[in-house]
Amino acid sequence: MNQPARIFLPALMGCLLMVSGCAHKETTGGTPAVVVYLFQGQNEGIPDELGHDPQLRGNLVKLFGYTHYRKLGEARGSLTSTQEIDLKPSTLFSIRLAPCTKKADRLSFALLRDDKLVLRGRYIPKPGVPLIIRGPHYQSGNLILILNTYK
Repeated sequence: MNQPARIFLPALMGCLLMVSGCAHKETTGGTPAVVVYLFQGQNEGIPDELGHDPQLRGNLVKLFGYTHYRKLGEARGSLTSTQEIDLKPSTLFSIRLAPCTKKADRLSFALLRDDKLVLRGRYIPKPGVPLIIRGPHYQSGNLILILNTYK
């Protein structure tokens, strides 16, 4: 495997979008909550599971161009300003989130496959506005990460 892809906010191959399927309210009693969705996008060979959410599907098609999207999983957790959290949206992949500053106004993320780093980056979380990231190549397409935070 090649060296892990490094993604920083200015060069991010994703974008901030309001996405109906990922913009529901979450609260955790004052600490910010995070929801991570992991999708696989490719043109054939997988079921298209986004027929029920045309807005999310339309946004993903505009961004990535694939005709089929399969949800591999999701995970939820609570952020603190001092500790990293590990979320496991699928049996193969996990995401590690860690605050970059004391105020936790910037987060670093790492996508791991079987505990091996495959993607790393940083972002500024905006509650209710998901960050959509093109992940590494997977099977005949790409992984797509959607990170969303809520106050």
